[in-house]
Amino acid sequence: MTTIEDILAHDVTIFNDRVRIDVQTKTPGIEFDDVWVRRKIVTYQKQQFYILSLTDLIASKQAAGRPKDIEDINALQAGDD
Repeated sequence: MTTIEDILAHDVTIFNDRVRIDVQTKTPGIEFDDVWVRRKIVTYQKQQFYILSLTDLIASKQAAGRPKDIEDINALQAGDD
């Protein structure tokens, strides 16, 4: 187990139990208060989770600007048709 303090001490914490979950406490290109109002709710195995909207996910990937992020943006936008 971990604590809130341990999670907040890192930009990304990865939990890899039954499914992999990446928890980001700092994300380039977006601010929590701004994206929280646009969050999406998804359900996995009867548990609800909050995730970024597609627009905010793309904004964060654009800000990161790594080659992998650019590939992800292209794939996300292609699926948006």
